[in-house]
Amino acid sequence: MSTATTPASSRFRGRIEPHYTAQEVAETLAVKPRTVRAWIEQGEIRAVKLHRQWRIPASEIHRFLRRGEHVG
Repeated sequence: MSTATTPASSRFRGRIEPHYTAQEVAETLAVKPRTVRAWIEQGEIRAVKLHRQWRIPASEIHRFLRRGEHVG
């Protein structure tokens, strides 16, 4: 079956990772959003900027937590 006729949900299954806002990560880690943004700017957390808002991949949050260097 060609990808042209395959539904998008089938083509991308398992490839798209959830991303979270700095606010959502801050709430989860019990820190302020500016702390999360500082971690991003310092290179502690990898993130992408989408429409003027940082988005952090779920795998990056897990990596950060495994390192255990956060304060919360």
